[in-house]
Amino acid sequence: MFKESEERQISKEREPLTKTTWLFPGQGAQFVGMGRELFEKDPAVRAIWEKADEILGFSISEISFNGPAEELNRTVNTQLATFVDSYANMFFAKKKSDENNDFSQPPVFVAGLSFGQYNALVAADSLTFEDGLRLVWKRADLTQKEAENNPAGMMAVRVAEDSRVLKDALRQFSLDLCVVNNDELVVIGGPKTKLGEAEEWFRKQKIKTKTLNISGAFHSRLMIPVVERFTQALEKVDIKPAKIPIIANTTARPITTKEEIKEELIDHLTRTVRWRETINYLKEQGIEKTLEFGESGVVTKINKKLLGGVAAAVTIAGIAAVIFWRHRYSQSSK
Repeated sequence: MFKESEERQISKEREPLTKTTWLFPGQGAQFVGMGRELFEKDPAVRAIWEKADEILGFSISEISFNGPAEELNRTVNTQLATFVDSYANMFFAKKKSDENNDFSQPPVFVAGLSFGQYNALVAADSLTFEDGLRLVWKRADLTQKEAENNPAGMMAVRVAEDSRVLKDALRQFSLDLCVVNNDELVVIGGPKTKLGEAEEWFRKQKIKTKTLNISGAFHSRLMIPVVERFTQALEKVDIKPAKIPIIANTTARPITTKEEIKEELIDHLTRTVRWRETINYLKEQGIEKTLEFGESGVVTKINKKLLGGVAAAVTIAGIAAVIFWRHRYSQSSK
């Protein structure tokens, strides 16, 4: 007779490997209470948040768990809290790898939406958690200060990237295309006054818009003043070649070398995030499943529309989500 652990190991070895990509959300995924569940129930996750508090010199855990929302929604706090939370969820899921093949096998690719790309770098062992946190902190601080000096914002628009109406709006109001989420949803950015004018213009065109709770026009020309200072900070960070290919936001193609990663992080400040092309590339590579490590499910919702049933899109966040997905996976494997 096999022992239970031996039976489980044999069962795991018989399970077919699935071509999986790990994904991480960006700004806009935050909410008061984010990360608290795992912090309270898992000592190792608690240590992650405490380490982050120690590095930063202030309690990002307190801001994430208890708010207030106005404080959490500040660019620096939003990005730091989301970075730590996504890492904590990935860490917890990997702890369960002895019970779930999804987490025990390395993904084929990793990617992050917007600044979620920094979590992807950590997942690929290109950055340590500590260096990733410090780099996110520096980037967020620089971009927030620039936004305070030149008030700007971002707005989601329910329109295709190649539509005439979008091209007309970008030209007329001197705005930039910041993110292409899918075939019918983009994010534009620029000065707040111009965004307000564009919002009214789109309304007259009967096109839906949503002003994002973001204090800055990221991935736009307004971040050009930040580039030099960020490049200097980047030179002080020990970036290693990626062990897992990272799908770059600005090109939607895999990168692995130190030089490619540094170039991408600099371009990332001012160039469009090509998320639609990222998911289309994953489809072309035969990816069967995407796992998003983050509590809002923002990326998963976008991906489901793009994947169209070709691959599963799942959010992995917290104890309940890991247990549910483990149960679902084991049931489907029988």
